[in-house]
Amino acid sequence: MRKIAICLVAAAAIVGVPTMALAGAVSFPAEAPTAHNMKLVGWHSLDGRPAYHPHIQQQGSRWILYVAEHVTINSGTSQAPVYVGPRGNGTSILDVTNPTKPKLLAHLPGNAGVGGATESDATAATSPRSEARSMRVCERNSKFYMIRQMPQAGYEIYDVTVPENPVKKAYIFDVGQTNTHKINWECETDAKGRSVAYLPWRTGGDGWKGVYLKIYNLADPEHPVFIRNYGRPGLEPGSTLPTPSGVHHTGLDPQTPRKRVYVNYSCCSTGAFQILDRDELLDGNPTDMVAPSRGIWDAPTYLGVHTTYALPGLVNPELAVDKLTDEQKYRDYALVIGEAGGNGCNRQRQLTQMWDVTQDFKGWVVSGYQVPEASGDFCSKGGRFGPHGSNEQITQKFHNKLVAISYFNGGVRMLDVRQPFWLEEVAYYIPRPNQNTFYCDEGCASVIQTNNVEVDERGLVYIVDRAGTGTHILELTGDARKIIE
Repeated sequence: MRKIAICLVAAAAIVGVPTMALAGAVSFPAEAPTAHNMKLVGWHSLDGRPAYHPHIQQQGSRWILYVAEHVTINSGTSQAPVYVGPRGNGTSILDVTNPTKPKLLAHLPGNAGVGGATESDATAATSPRSEARSMRVCERNSKFYMIRQMPQAGYEIYDVTVPENPVKKAYIFDVGQTNTHKINWECETDAKGRSVAYLPWRTGGDGWKGVYLKIYNLADPEHPVFIRNYGRPGLEPGSTLPTPSGVHHTGLDPQTPRKRVYVNYSCCSTGAFQILDRDELLDGNPTDMVAPSRGIWDAPTYLGVHTTYALPGLVNPELAVDKLTDEQKYRDYALVIGEAGGNGCNRQRQLTQMWDVTQDFKGWVVSGYQVPEASGDFCSKGGRFGPHGSNEQITQKFHNKLVAISYFNGGVRMLDVRQPFWLEEVAYYIPRPNQNTFYCDEGCASVIQTNNVEVDERGLVYIVDRAGTGTHILELTGDARKIIE
């Protein structure tokens, strides 16, 4: 059996706040002209760093925003790269207790050498290929901990109880690691005392044939405990089945009576959507890849599956007048989202679909959602157009009412999911580009690329931009606001 190293790190401060602002940093951007039922509350430049994923956490009386960051934009070729923007990207930590004045508390450089970089200066603080694209924060044992993804270098765990001074506590990695991606972590403790994290993983030397899940108990984040590996049949060592697409991300529904884990395979093409029984996954035979499955659906080759957002126990109002029992009207749904790619609509459009997943092995699409391209002439703007993901944190304010969808050059879109048979857009916000905005992917443009989104119990919406425009803090207005009040 291949051994995975877990390093426990001595309590030493890692990071300080950068003192140098990005050259040409802009002032507070003007209100975007393309907004409906949403308005800007606050903004931070993030020093022009390409941002991937936000996570908002209430820590005592403070609200702390964690932002995961991409590699620096490359506007050259693979033979002659030209990097534009800050280096040493990783994780920015901001105090947004006053959302009108976000304050940068700390910045943690990510992993240098991502993508096979061989620069002589490829250190965490100076490499243009440094990044840490995903993180989660949980309260455990009266402290706050962050686990973050380090592409090609495993996962780091920090004590962020004092967010100004993150302290590395543990490190999960394997020699020869070639891939990690979006983390999910159940902050709640289950009946067996576990706080379970689902970590996409690939090493290339352990017999697995693609990206799979490595599952850990982080009840004590400073001492991670391995539970098992999982991937759909065909990915596991020794399988003679055709090799399917690898894991991209997971969606969680651990607290309902059914206790499901949703696995998304391949973000952008040849995708698949799988439902797992959580108890069977965690407590069953760790070598059995079949028993935990409660259904898997393969997409056409041109569609991917990036994000699943669980909506269990949604009472469909359309069924209220039907002569059915209450149990028949009570159904479980999941919003399943593919990731748009390419530039200027040169790839297949990706979908946002509502699935009825009430019955095991019998999931079915009941509705879908698309932003009409003509509504913003999006294909001519450059960059990506289409969905990427949804908010993933569960809040009483928004859950089973509104879901936020990041839509690249279409900004953020707020969907009313109370009527799952037809999804209604009730608000949107597309930031205005500023002088830090720059994006290259099969061509370069100064174009908004809203990458991911989160929400909080205050009713605020947080979006981050892949093109370096910063993070925008938004609130709902008009009829959209009435839905969450």
